[in-house]
Order: sequence, then structure tokens, then C-alpha cells
Amino acid sequence: MASDLTTGVDALSAARRTLEQMAVEQPIPDELTVEDIVLVERDAWNRIRESGGVLEAPGHRIYVLSFLGPVPYIRAGRTQAAQSRIENHVREAHRHLCFLADGWVSKARAMDIGGIENAMHRALSTAGGVTLSSREVFHGLDFETAVQVAQGVLRR
Repeated sequence: MASDLTTGVDALSAARRTLEQMAVEQPIPDELTVEDIVLVERDAWNRIRESGGVLEAPGHRIYVLSFLGPVPYIRAGRTQAAQSRIENHVREAHRHLCFLADGWVSKARAMDIGGIENAMHRALSTAGGVTLSSREVFHGLDFETAVQVAQGVLRR
């Protein structure tokens, strides 16, 4: 059992490195496989569920998603339908050869969090080296920093 876990962790690490390599190499690395993408995306969905709980539960949430590919990016926003919203973002990313690498979702809240989302976007857009390609899409921002910003805004 322990060796299966080690093998799984090693496979996940290797798959993540291959996807990260894709962000700096053109064309796409030969060693990239569909299995790599599935493994990394499955892990990202597990992390999303760990952070946000039952994604179909009613309530308002903010989220941070990390996508790897030829042009890696962070997408941050709010939703009342976390599962379907994230699925839509993943489908859109796939059209651009990008893949879900990591994610975080807040627990559901009863109140509208539009003000929290706006504060999160302002804070993310002022991080050093960040460029904005739309209101919710950030380039040059690492996932851990984006999550820390989102969690900090929620605590205010």
C-alpha cells in the first residue's frame, strides 16, 4: 500500500513537471500524455473539493484556479454554482491547450460576496509582475500567492 502511494505521488509529480515544462517549451513536450493531464486535473479537483466542501451546496463562493499550458494563468472569481462554473472554465481552457493544475474554492456563504470578489481582483491585480488579460484572468501570478490573497480578503 505504501509503495502504491509513493508511486502515485511520483507519477503526479512527474505529470505536473511535464505540464509545467509545457509552459516554457514550444512545441508541446513529446512526453506529455493524456494520462498526465488526467492525473493532474483529478488532483486539482480533489484539492478544490477539500477546500470548498460539497461543490453543489447552495451559497456564494470565491475561487482561484491555476491553469498550465502554452500561456499559464490564474482565474479568480465568484459563483453560486461552483461545480458547473469550474467545469465551464476547464472546458474553455482545454480549447486553448491549457489544463487545470490546481484550485481552491471558499466554503459556501449565505450572503452575496460581490464586494469580496472586487476586493480580491484589486489585490491580485496589484501583485508585482501581474498582467491582467480580463477581469478574472491573471498572468505572472503564482497559485499559492493568489490563494493567500483570496483567503486574506475573506478574513477582512
